[in-house]
Order: sequence, then structure tokens, then C-alpha cells
Amino acid sequence: MKSKFLTFFLPILVFCIGITAMTSFTLLDAFVFDRPIADGTVIRNPSFTYPKVTERDPVTASTTPVSTPVSTPDTIPSTPPPYGEGTDDPISGEAVITSAVPVTTEAPEIDYPIYGDLYYKDENIEITIEEDLYVNQNGVATKLFYVDLKLSDIEYLRTYFGTDWRGNVTKDTVADMAEANNAIFAINGDYFSYRERGYVIRNYELERWTPRRQNDPFGDDALLLMANGDFIMIDENDIAAESLPLDTYQCFTFGPRLIEYGEILVDGDDEVGQSAASNPRTAIGVIANLHYKIVVSEGRLEDGDGLTLLELAEIMDSLGCTSAYNLDGGSSTTLYFNGEVLNALPKDKEREVSDCIFINGFTYSEEGGQQ
Repeated sequence: MKSKFLTFFLPILVFCIGITAMTSFTLLDAFVFDRPIADGTVIRNPSFTYPKVTERDPVTASTTPVSTPVSTPDTIPSTPPPYGEGTDDPISGEAVITSAVPVTTEAPEIDYPIYGDLYYKDENIEITIEEDLYVNQNGVATKLFYVDLKLSDIEYLRTYFGTDWRGNVTKDTVADMAEANNAIFAINGDYFSYRERGYVIRNYELERWTPRRQNDPFGDDALLLMANGDFIMIDENDIAAESLPLDTYQCFTFGPRLIEYGEILVDGDDEVGQSAASNPRTAIGVIANLHYKIVVSEGRLEDGDGLTLLELAEIMDSLGCTSAYNLDGGSSTTLYFNGEVLNALPKDKEREVSDCIFINGFTYSEEGGQQ
């Protein structure tokens, strides 16, 4: 009898107990257990699917490298003499036989990519980073990083944010997000999950469609990067998210806008809340189609270092930006390049944020539409 019980009834009993336990836990997890929601939960609008762009406007920017002219003395011919002929040396006056090697006008083949300490170039991307010191309104020298970015297609400028299995936005450092995406270059984004409102479009996908309130102390300025590389700024309350252009590639919601149509739009009175003093900053601006400037400022390393919004706008203006937009700053400010964070960080520690902007040498579409 005991043998039959162990053989037939005990496995059935264990199976029933297991099913009962799993069912009980599922019900408790759904209705009883406290489940804190990570800030900035992303849940797609069930009644609206933001369509992806299948055909983008053609890119008009040339990807042909522009050679720098070399100045020569007036006495030296600007073009070589015909192959095999002689010419007079401009100094001695003696006849000189030109080289027996024919002159070619074809550009030599280049093995891409090209790396430098603060430089990267391939057939579609050119990144140049320069460092400088800026003496701010407090008389404190602050280190700045100027990033010159040229692209053949806006899709080389990628964004990333992670989610857990419940759809909640996760947080990580820019360096870790960059390395997870094999990025050459990365900066912090707008840390959209810090707030519950504000449009979020990432890689053509509408992720959050609730505008910031009109009385938000930081305003409701949003930056749209379009599929053809255009750089457009809007007031979120002026247009519904579903009515945004279908070729909107990215939408960032931080702000404020610093420059628009060549005019600086902030002044000393625009500093509010966290922006009321000199701080680390990150901003992006446009010079021409698919030619962008990014400024990253250190700060909070000693008393009074960093930039105000006005100082940031003036710097972007001096770089030739016709439009410029303020991204998240403060302890979120991070500049990653070629495997390391370049800027000094407050307390020597990277802040974990929701998202980053990065370049890894591939377009969004080339990698199968992945974030």
C-alpha cells in the first residue's frame, strides 16, 4: 500500500500543491503586494500607434571630404608642368627636370574608421572634440568640451533607454549604456523618466504623449529631430502628440530652447530652481543640415564653477548655432568617447539616468530598428 502511494499519489499531491502555490502568488502579486513603479513608466497608448517612417527625405549634405587649400609663394607654379618637361627653379634660375612620376588627381583610398584621442571619422560620421577653459560669471575657470558632429544621415544619431519586464524604464550610467551599444560617442539625454509628463519620441516611436503643464517652471519646450536632419523646437501645449509630423525621429523634453533663428532666447532672469546657479550643462545646436554642435560643461567640482543658461546660450551662439536646445545637466552631464568618460564628475560618480544619445557607426535602420 505504501509503495502504491509513493508511486502514484505522492507525485499528484506535489503537483497540486505546486499549482496552488503558483496561483496564490500570482494573485497576491497582482492585487496585494506593494509594487513600486519606477519613475517614468512607459506604456504605449493602446488606441494609437505612431507610424514609422518608411521613406525619408533624401539627405542633401555632401559626404565628400573637403580639402584644405595650402598657400604657396607667388613664384612657385600652382600646378605642376606637363609630365617629362622641365621648368626653371624660381630661386637659382637653373633648369630642373620634373619627376618622372605622373601626377594623379585621384584621392588615395582611406581605410575607415580613423581614430584620434578626440577624433573619429568614417564614411558617414565625423566627430571632433576640443577642450577649453571658460571663465564664468563667478570668475571661476570651467572646463568645456566642444563637440563638432557631421553626419550623412540623422539615423546615425541614436538614442537608447532600457525597460524591465514590466515595461518600467530602468536607469543606468551613460558609460554602461554606451558600452552595451558598442558606442563610439555618447552623452546624456533628457532624463525623461524623471518627470511624469512631456512628449517622448525615440527612434520614430511615440513613447509618451502627455504634454507638460503650461505653468511648468521649466517650460514646455520640446526639441524635434526630423528624418531629414531638421532641428525644430515646439511648445508641447501647442500641438497634440498624435499630430506631430510623421517623420519625427526623436523628441526631447527638457529645455529651455537657448537659441532660435539666430536669436538668444534666455537671459539672467530665466534661471529657476535647479538652474539658479552655475552648473554642469549639456546642450545641442545646429549649424547646417546634419552638422551639429554639442557643448558639455563641467561643474559642481568647486565653488562657483559651471555655466548659467545664459552663458551656455552665448557659447552656442559663438559657435555659429542658428538654433540650440538645453538637455539635462547637473550631475547627469556625461560625455563618453572611445571607451571613457571625458568630463570630471561631481563626487567622481556617474549618475544613473534613463536615457542617452549615442553613435556607434550604424544607423537605427541598419541594426534592424533596435534601440
